[in-house]
Amino acid sequence: ATSIYRAGKWDVRFAVENNPTRNSGKPKTEFGSNAVLSGSKEEKELTTNAETRRIAADQEEAERRSADVSRRKALADKHQSFLLKLVKSGKTYLGETSGRQGAIPFKISYSSSNADGSMFTGRIEMFRTGSITKLDGEVLKGKMIFKETAYIVRKDWGIGDVYELEVNDEHSLAGTRYVNSRPRGPVKLRIE
Repeated sequence: ATSIYRAGKWDVRFAVENNPTRNSGKPKTEFGSNAVLSGSKEEKELTTNAETRRIAADQEEAERRSADVSRRKALADKHQSFLLKLVKSGKTYLGETSGRQGAIPFKISYSSSNADGSMFTGRIEMFRTGSITKLDGEVLKGKMIFKETAYIVRKDWGIGDVYELEVNDEHSLAGTRYVNSRPRGPVKLRIE
């Protein structure tokens, strides 16, 4: 039906193409234009199918999340193991940070650690300034965090800087140097 309001009166016209009985006798489907009666067999089937699909989707999502958590944990464990081995090696490594003067190369060595390597001490020597400082640090959750705690040779370099490094790849660590709890610049450490 088509309704038009003109000059204060409604003009209603019926057309054959608007036949309300044209779909009678056709099966009702989930995607069809016909309505499904409340409480009917079709409604129960649709509700059951929708619930089954929702449960299956929820299970797939839970499995995907579980797999992601497992992968991240495995990677963190691998990085933790790599860092502990690095600290316990006693080797000296070359690195670079940046400051007001630009790139600042350094070398770092680890002198002692607790039995599992999670807590360590060492020293860091800044080539540009000639400053050598003692460092104390820990390996925690796949990260290496250490702080310059005392002067060994005092030059133009302050103590108290905190370095936070993560495994970048099998040949390097990367992270940030913090001065007074503020990011001061990137840090890279080569593992060879």
